[in-house]
Amino acid sequence: MNSGFTCVSMIGLGYIGLPTAAMLAYKKIKVIGVDVNQHAVDTINRGEIHIVEPELDIVVHAAVTQGYLRALGERDPVRQQQVWELLGNAERGLCTQVGRLAACGDPRGDDPRRRA
Repeated sequence: MNSGFTCVSMIGLGYIGLPTAAMLAYKKIKVIGVDVNQHAVDTINRGEIHIVEPELDIVVHAAVTQGYLRALGERDPVRQQQVWELLGNAERGLCTQVGRLAACGDPRGDDPRRRA
């Protein structure tokens, strides 16, 4: 895969975002993922997964170990500096080798974080 991108930010690391981020990282594209779920962030940064997806754990573990995947959460003090400057530079045309993807929740509004 030769996308021309060297780094991609993934907003949301759930059932859509994490597999997408992992596959990009598998292709040696650096991925900085951001999620509001601190448990998910911590789990991913250990090279583990917080969702059920066959064999995804193998890909995530390799991507994290090799330095191609990193997750940032709301409490991460460098999140804004690393992600927002990255996106800002891309918007201003200062960096043409940056991709941006967003993985949103269920379109019906069924966000598992809101469940009691």
